[in-house]
Amino acid sequence: MCELESIIHLNKSIIAKNYMDYTIKLKNNFNSITISIGNYENNFQLEYFHNLGVFQSILKLDNLIDSIIKLIDKNEIKIEKNELNLILIIKKLKLKLILNEKSEEKKYIQSINLTYKATIYAHKGNIWSMAIFPSGNFVSVGEDKSIIIFDNQYNILQTIQNAHSQAINYVNIKDENNFITCSADKNIIIWKKIGGGFILKEKIINAHENNICKVIFLHNEKIISCSFDCLVKIWELNNKNKHEFVIALTHSNRIVSTLYLEDKKLLITSGENETRFWNILNYECIKCLNDVECCSSDALRRINNDNIIVAYDGLIKVISINEKKVIKKIDNYLIVWCICVLEEIGIFLTVGVGSKNIRIYNNENYQCIQTIKGTHNDDIIGIINLNNNLIASYSFENIIKIWYISENKI
Repeated sequence: MCELESIIHLNKSIIAKNYMDYTIKLKNNFNSITISIGNYENNFQLEYFHNLGVFQSILKLDNLIDSIIKLIDKNEIKIEKNELNLILIIKKLKLKLILNEKSEEKKYIQSINLTYKATIYAHKGNIWSMAIFPSGNFVSVGEDKSIIIFDNQYNILQTIQNAHSQAINYVNIKDENNFITCSADKNIIIWKKIGGGFILKEKIINAHENNICKVIFLHNEKIISCSFDCLVKIWELNNKNKHEFVIALTHSNRIVSTLYLEDKKLLITSGENETRFWNILNYECIKCLNDVECCSSDALRRINNDNIIVAYDGLIKVISINEKKVIKKIDNYLIVWCICVLEEIGIFLTVGVGSKNIRIYNNENYQCIQTIKGTHNDDIIGIINLNNNLIASYSFENIIKIWYISENKI
């Protein structure tokens, strides 16, 4: 190992002033290093250059770690500095640690390419919701009371006619073999895959007193539903392996959407006139944001680790999760019916009533990158991410369109 010359780039900004007082530590997971210089300390991820044969085995990396830990003699480390980097050279290992003092200049998305792939004609009424399975298969529900399951080549695998007695408002997927639907008929149904198709597993009759807008699975078999009856209901499995109502959370007006943030231990509920933050451990309301409204089940989204976005009419509000307050307002001009976040590209898309266009925004600065016009011949109801840079949009034409999306950066 000592005969190899290797260069490790540590792509983090540093603000060290005294470059002669240093410490080097390495963690046991073989992929991070702590550099302490003066009062400054930070962890850096090692970038492995396998093509150099340096880190082709844990044994070699382990030897490298042991060697650096045992390296006490300050004379063995040479420090160089240029306009961009601070470089630590470990002489006896012929190893360079390059710390970028200046963050790499960010490349901002200049424009989006949306390439048409396919049109799916399947429903006989408006499509109100879609969801994707882990396999890439997806499901749609709508006004015609039917559930249609597609494979990732857009072929119909199964159609469940009259799955509810009225329009189906929302579908949420738990895993490859389970999904849940809710309806204007006030019922919630859990569907389970048996053999080659899905069958009704459990039906919660009159789950709410009014139209149920959204229902979602939680990882612990709990269910959360919201309705025009101004209630969010929490459902848990009983000893008969059936879901029973355990607690209700109330708003002053009808509720149309919920968002569960497991890592933050928060449930966010939104609808007419207000958005509320709830502690998921005790279901206490932590914060109520008046005049932060939501117009539909998919107009409340998490945009990144720190922020959520909620839309009502033509106004999108960015809310800090930690501060629980509005930090930015975006004028979308038209009613936002659905928001789709594509984290892998760094954008979110909006569609809505009164528009045949898709508006695209940057996730970081919330600037509108572009408006893609004429994607449908009627108002677009929703849009979802199908993974692998594919998205699906659905409109009042009762059709689904598949698009390939890519970005141009500068």
